[in-house]
Amino acid sequence: MSHIPFFGVELFAPSIALSIVTDMSITSSILIIGSVVTVYTSLGGLKGVIWTDFFQFSVMMFGLMAVVIRGANISGGMANVFERAHAGGRIEFWNMDFDIYSTNSFWIIILGWTVIYAGTFSTNQMQIQRIICMPSLGAAKKALYFATPGYVL
Repeated sequence: MSHIPFFGVELFAPSIALSIVTDMSITSSILIIGSVVTVYTSLGGLKGVIWTDFFQFSVMMFGLMAVVIRGANISGGMANVFERAHAGGRIEFWNMDFDIYSTNSFWIIILGWTVIYAGTFSTNQMQIQRIICMPSLGAAKKALYFATPGYVL
């Protein structure tokens, strides 16, 4: 039940973009996008959904890389970006402070991400469905290990 508002936003957001680009009504674009998603999910099953997720992930990663490269070029290179970030106090890579009130401590980040993703990977219906559809326990573990860096990014 908690995913129903999320699905509505997932359908509405691209419908706005489609309606602006094509000059069709938002209602029509919602119906078209909903129909396309229903058809490829019905015909391709979970495998079709996973391939779509992979394509979406690839587009997002290429877009992220393009923004990072372009931003670094505009800023004078990655070395300059890291120098400015370090001078501004935004980078604390090896802060091993055990203080629970420390914002960017290595241990606090590990604890926080462990709690967040243990919940995501163990209670989220969409994640469980993806894990269960794997052909073996080893394949499921491999998929989780492969997915973790994407979630951290």
